[in-house]
Amino acid sequence: MSDLLAPCFLLLALGLLALMVYQGLKRQVELLSVRNLYLGGFIVYQLYNPAVVVSTQMTGMFQVERINSAASVLLGYACVFIPCFLIAYHYGVGFKWLARKISPKATDSSDYLLLTLSLCISGAVILIRLAPPIPVISSVLYHLSIGLAAIACGMIGWVWAKRSFNPLVVAVGLLVFSICMGVAIWGAFGRRSILAVGFGLVWGVYYRYGRNLNPLRVLIWTSPMLLATLLVVSAFTAMRGETRAEGWSLSQTFKSMTQSDASSGAKDVLSGQTCGSAAMWCVENYPRPNEMRHLFSLRQMVIQFVPRMMWEDKPKPLANDLASLAQIQGVDHSKITLPPGVLGYAAAEGGIYAAIVYAVFFGGFVRLFDELISLNIDNPYIVLATGSCSGHFLGLARGDIANFTINIVVTFVGSLLILYVLSKLLGKPVQRYAPQWSHPAGHATSRHYQHHDG
Repeated sequence: MSDLLAPCFLLLALGLLALMVYQGLKRQVELLSVRNLYLGGFIVYQLYNPAVVVSTQMTGMFQVERINSAASVLLGYACVFIPCFLIAYHYGVGFKWLARKISPKATDSSDYLLLTLSLCISGAVILIRLAPPIPVISSVLYHLSIGLAAIACGMIGWVWAKRSFNPLVVAVGLLVFSICMGVAIWGAFGRRSILAVGFGLVWGVYYRYGRNLNPLRVLIWTSPMLLATLLVVSAFTAMRGETRAEGWSLSQTFKSMTQSDASSGAKDVLSGQTCGSAAMWCVENYPRPNEMRHLFSLRQMVIQFVPRMMWEDKPKPLANDLASLAQIQGVDHSKITLPPGVLGYAAAEGGIYAAIVYAVFFGGFVRLFDELISLNIDNPYIVLATGSCSGHFLGLARGDIANFTINIVVTFVGSLLILYVLSKLLGKPVQRYAPQWSHPAGHATSRHYQHHDG
């Protein structure tokens, strides 16, 4: 039986990948959709990494006594989570209504206006990052700055997709992308900011032009940008520990990245790191000897913004305490966070019923964003504001699910408010017609969507 565990995890991963490709080819769900970003992260962190752990019987820093037993339970969670997630995504109610309610009036902006805005936004991002630290507010501003940097790159991609050989577009695009990538790397330890900027560029190209091409041409257009992003992320991963330990400047960081072993960094990125081991540890240690905190992550989304100075005993998310609970040696327990991924959180916060609740919640959550895109398919402000959260969506299945969800909402709402003001000032209202096949869950109708005020 134990010999079948790793193949079963891999079969689930391949099945999800095949579903993503099939629905993309049938144009039931966009190939580059929020749902597929989430599932891509789920495949790496919740399916592939556990398969590696089972096949090697190595759990890294986590001590898991019965690896195969824990992996069997984790596989059961995955088999429940995936169909519940997909059912909630495709057949959940209320998402189209909510997306329509929060969709602003469509606006039309010229390419050169978007080019100018990308320059202005990249300059504003630098100013935000230079602002003095302020408790709570600084964290919000950091995520907002990364979201705006991703939007600036998305605007470049949006314009470049139709003006590929325009020297002004290319020159401004290179400048904006360099600034935004520098800001993403500057003082960062996680990789989501780099992914957000890289995917922001790809997002703009795809939704302006690539989504109307056949899949082969889409790959030709987007592969160089995706590979370049992976290379930067891999180089950063290979040396990121040194930047925090030694407080390097941006120039020192870039120099070290050019000298790092990108292949080892890529292996680290694609392996899923310790997520599978952490999830198995949670399966093995909850509800005994540790007590479950039922659906705590949902409560954490509500209490997150209460300052600790006002609530000294405010509970911490599992990721903050996991190093202490697992008695991991050689790390600073007060600083390190080790999220076990959405299935690990389910194991620690209720078991199988928590896996169902989280599957339904996140299925609806990502559907809302895909629905927003489908209703605003020709509005760069809405499309790019959604794309600015791509790094968080990729890591949502692996990271602290409460904090990541909050980061997505803060980034999206903050970016959307700024872009909404800009669209009112600089864009002209237009009627919007979304193509039938643009609706993410296969709910195509015989009429095009037409949006009016009210």
